Amino acid sequence: MSDMRQISEWAERGIRIVARIVALGWAMGWIMFGLISGIGEGLKPLEVLIQVTLPGLIFLITALIAWRWEGLGGTMLFLEGMAISAYFLTSIGAISFVGLYFIFFWATLPALIVGVLFIVSWRKAKVYQAHRISA
Repeated sequence: MSDMRQISEWAERGIRIVARIVALGWAMGWIMFGLISGIGEGLKPLEVLIQVTLPGLIFLITALIAWRWEGLGGTMLFLEGMAISAYFLTSIGAISFVGLYFIFFWATLPALIVGVLFIVSWRKAKVYQAHRISA
C-alpha cells in the first residue's frame, strides 16, 4: 500500500471519528437544553419529557443512524441543519442579532458541518472500497 493511500485512509478515519463525536455532542446538547429549559419553566415531568424528546431524541436517533449508515445519516443531519436554519430565519424580527448568531452557531452549524463530514467520509470509504476490489 502506498504511503499516500495510507495517509488518506487515516484522514478518512479521523473525519469519521470527529463527525461521530460532534454529532453525539450536538444531540446531547439538545437533550440537555430541552431538559434544563423544561425544568426551568416548571413543566410537569411528562411535559419535560416531550420537550426533551421533540428535538433532542430525534437528533440523537439521526446521529446514531449516521454512525451506522454514514451517507444516509449525513444527509439527514445536513437537512436537519437546513430545516433549523429555515425555521429560525422566520424569526429574524423577533430575535436579537446576538440571539440569531447563537442559534446559528449552536443549533445549526454543527448539524451542517457534521452532515458534510459524514457524507465525505462515506464517499471516501466507497472510493477506497472500489480501489481494494479492483486491486
